[in-house]
Amino acid sequence: MRLRTRAICLALYSLIFIYFIEQKFTRKDLSLNPQNETSKVDWKRFCLTDSVITVREGGRLGNCVWEYISTLGLGSVLGLRPYVPKQILNCLDKVFKNLTIPAYEDTLLSEQCRKFHGGDVEKCKSKSLSQNGTEWDRLCYALKHGNRIAPDVVRKPVTKLKKLNDSGKLPTILILPYWINLPHVFDAVGVDRFQEELQIRDDLKQLAEETLRGVKMKAGNGDLIFVGLHVRRTDYKRHLKILHGEKVAYADVDYYKRAMSRMHDLHNDSRMVFVVLSDDYTWCKTNLVNEKEGVFWGGLEHSAFISNWEQKKDMFVYHDLAVLSLQNHSIIGYGTFAITGSLLSGGHTIVCNISRYKDVKDNFATNLSKKIRYWEQL
Repeated sequence: MRLRTRAICLALYSLIFIYFIEQKFTRKDLSLNPQNETSKVDWKRFCLTDSVITVREGGRLGNCVWEYISTLGLGSVLGLRPYVPKQILNCLDKVFKNLTIPAYEDTLLSEQCRKFHGGDVEKCKSKSLSQNGTEWDRLCYALKHGNRIAPDVVRKPVTKLKKLNDSGKLPTILILPYWINLPHVFDAVGVDRFQEELQIRDDLKQLAEETLRGVKMKAGNGDLIFVGLHVRRTDYKRHLKILHGEKVAYADVDYYKRAMSRMHDLHNDSRMVFVVLSDDYTWCKTNLVNEKEGVFWGGLEHSAFISNWEQKKDMFVYHDLAVLSLQNHSIIGYGTFAITGSLLSGGHTIVCNISRYKDVKDNFATNLSKKIRYWEQL
């Protein structure tokens, strides 16, 4: 009987989630502010205490994107309402506009929801929760102090995750670990929804367009195919070795030159230009950039196209992601930042096959390349 009741409840919450998605509520809709007429708020729906999915925050911009998208995707699969910590939204708001997932601090843990459920702030602050707490106390405690679900659990196939959830073996307040990315649930989001969810801010788009106009002027007038070429270096080589072992295949000069040649073969167009973006300007300038051969540096750092670029240091990363998003096609090595830019551009993408040697497992980029038809490994 209890299992049947739980199944009915899960079905109802799934319908609520679908309604939430179809209505495309924005954070403004789900946040309380002085302009809202609080008397019209459906507090029961607004102040959920279970069937919630969220994530712990950690890492830089690319990590923030995939913590957000993983929450959205798995929430869709399991019929859970997605929320993220305010820190993730603070990270993403610097680049994107009109994000739809709200911060749980502004909604579930708001003062209005605490009052609605009769919650106790002091109990939430405590490191241990007594048995006589309210539903809000338990929710608040879980969001602030609760254990993350193990990565190997949420990486199970979607069918198994659904069975675990339907049988009550997953927490009703599901907290994903930081740095999470879930390629196996990306189908629940899809490229179109990904692009709709992550819209580059207008000011960054205008700055990126200025860079591409500069590239076009140097490359010559006429129709051009723009290919974003992202090179991730600095600390990532060590990171790959730790995750995938000594035999991991790095994205080196040979890889990028083969990838550029492959792009020319695919599109058979001599009017192709490659726009290089990287965290290592010196390496790219030495090994890849060659304007006579149509390979241009497109980063904001050391920009030949943006005046006073030195004064825009805090925008280097945001500008570069915006540039990647405006390309026709992409060549990337690995990493969540480059993957995000490639998906936003929507064109053909070549990724480095780090697992081409024996005993090396796929990474996020190569796993995604098996799911998206216009992506390929090299």
